[in-house]
Amino acid sequence: MASGLDKLKNIDLLFRNWSLGYQYTKQFTQMGCTADLITKISIEQITDSGLKNLMCSISPVTLSIKNYVVTEVTANMSGYKATDDCLQRIREFYAKRPFVVPAQRVEAWSFPTSATSTGIRTSQNIPLSHVTDLCLLVPKDARATTCYENPCYHNMQVTTCG
Repeated sequence: MASGLDKLKNIDLLFRNWSLGYQYTKQFTQMGCTADLITKISIEQITDSGLKNLMCSISPVTLSIKNYVVTEVTANMSGYKATDDCLQRIREFYAKRPFVVPAQRVEAWSFPTSATSTGIRTSQNIPLSHVTDLCLLVPKDARATTCYENPCYHNMQVTTCG
């Protein structure tokens, strides 16, 4: 009788050498959206001599999240990346000149309401002081948790009052 590790190796070899006639409808899906996924794998005995067939049950599945914790966030902000050559020229330029480095502060503000499938309409007053860059991250879909886009490309209006 094969051990558990041997069984896993056999299943791995089977999938590596198996020609799948089934094609996934989506290779990636957002939370809350439906995709056809393999939900069950079973083995069916075909003959008395021991010939077996691998059976896959494929069903439409809607992925959902009950609870999550954000552990890391990355934002690409223009003007914050310099090449090594550029940094070296800056070092040489300021080697004998006095200069002031302004303090930077990053603030995060959440909308008071959540987005829905029809969009979001909200107003929020945020005090700004010495602001040089503004970066907005807005979910593309009310169900999306990882996919963001720049909302300025879709008729979003940002009004700042001074």
